[in-house]
Amino acid sequence: MIDSEARPVRANDASTVMEGDRVRLKFLYPNGAVEILDCTWISATTLGAPENPNGGWVVVSAGDRVLWKPLNHLIQLEVIDANGEARNGRRGNGGDVDHYHR
Repeated sequence: MIDSEARPVRANDASTVMEGDRVRLKFLYPNGAVEILDCTWISATTLGAPENPNGGWVVVSAGDRVLWKPLNHLIQLEVIDANGEARNGRRGNGGDVDHYHR
């Protein structure tokens, strides 16, 4: 059993990662098993009612497989290699509106 306290990653933490990022995810399951995945992030999504704590899923690509993993067992999320194209294509709130006011 792991001695340290597990702090699950919440959905708002998962929004800091973008589609196409290479990530390392660590899952802690109720039986004490730990799973570590190096994969490509696709999304974090919910199925069913929003108030369902077990409805959150992490969708990733590992090799030639798409995996759905339970968000409530995710304890660590690390971006290994950021997807620069996705990050540069996104505008912040009110950012880069100069071309409308020339």
